[in-house]
Amino acid sequence: MIFADHDPPEGPPLPPATPPPAPQTVEGLLLACMAEARHVARALAELDRGLGAVDGKLPRSLQRLDLLRQEAEGLAGALALVVAAPVPGTMLDPDAIMRATALHDQRNRLLHPPGAETGG
Repeated sequence: MIFADHDPPEGPPLPPATPPPAPQTVEGLLLACMAEARHVARALAELDRGLGAVDGKLPRSLQRLDLLRQEAEGLAGALALVVAAPVPGTMLDPDAIMRATALHDQRNRLLHPPGAETGG
């Protein structure tokens, strides 16, 4: 079964299932993003365990699922560091980012984002 959680492409929008959201601070949204990343990581871990129980040798596409799960866990860990920072602009220890993320490629993406070159 496939679930789609988005507005229909045409026609009037459906009435909201919950009251309209209140304005939110950047910090509040960041905290919600961290919680959402953890939610996604847990769901992917559950799916990964279920598929692993069905077949101990996962095909390449299912190995990609496991990588995605690990990336979601790393993202949640990195977001937790940002949320825990006492004030905006706080310098984060690169070692803490490395401990929060298990995957080498993800560490490099977080520690060296495109467009963040320094120097001349």
